[in-house]
Amino acid sequence: MAFTPYSKRLRELASTRGDQVALVVETPDATETYDFPTYDERVDAFASGMMDAGVKAGGAVIVCGPNSSATVFATAATWRLGAFSVVISARASAQDLAAYIEILGERYPRVTVVSDHLTPGAGAGHVPLDALHEGRCDREIVDHNPVPARAIPSGGTTGRSKLIVDPAPVGYSDEPMLLSPLGFDDVDSILVYGPLYHTAGGNLLHLAIAKGYRTVLMDRFDAMRAQHLIEKHAIEFLFAVPTHLQRWLNLGDGLRRDAFRTIRSMYHTAAYCPPALKERWLEFMGPERVWEA
Repeated sequence: MAFTPYSKRLRELASTRGDQVALVVETPDATETYDFPTYDERVDAFASGMMDAGVKAGGAVIVCGPNSSATVFATAATWRLGAFSVVISARASAQDLAAYIEILGERYPRVTVVSDHLTPGAGAGHVPLDALHEGRCDREIVDHNPVPARAIPSGGTTGRSKLIVDPAPVGYSDEPMLLSPLGFDDVDSILVYGPLYHTAGGNLLHLAIAKGYRTVLMDRFDAMRAQHLIEKHAIEFLFAVPTHLQRWLNLGDGLRRDAFRTIRSMYHTAAYCPPALKERWLEFMGPERVWEA
């Protein structure tokens, strides 16, 4: 198996994909577009600012931000510097943050928080997310490959904050993977609307970028806007949960079959899908394009 760590893969894509689009961030008011060279440059800029805040290999970083380019770049910069990443909700409380700092502090010698509205206590470093977005890089950044590289926050069934560690490295492999039978290897564009602090949202976005796909990120899911963006960007792959599927159906006559014509594979999971809902989508898209796991 040929595996390329995420940061090295970004360097490769930046040098070979020219002006091909890597990331598009869509909000109701604006569209941000980054080609692969610019994406790699922004990751370096964030890494440089985070280095100034004390982030280095063997440490941990908590990124507290919305679905935005800044959250994406801060996460990628964390891995480039060899640190362990945790993305948490922009709506997280100071109590939530303190709990995650305590958990990470048991394993990592330094924890740094990247956030605009949450400031940690004396036990952790801090750098504002907006300040990183305004920065530039004028030094060489050495690429690292932390393993493990990330964890997903969870309240679990007890309500107590915990972290679920993903033991796998982050990067690119030319071998078949979990999503390969679902058509993920046969597309070149994807729409991500799940929160970046969830497994599906965050992991899928960085996996798609490492694959070299044009990745479109929504600030949040809205059924009508998502339908518009699928059509606007000729999206070929979707990940959904039953709630998304139902919200699209709730559009009634506003749900247009032709807007989904470019979708080659729609994969849904994470919750029980009522048979009647599944039947509607099999009829709407055709069974050859709908996958469940």
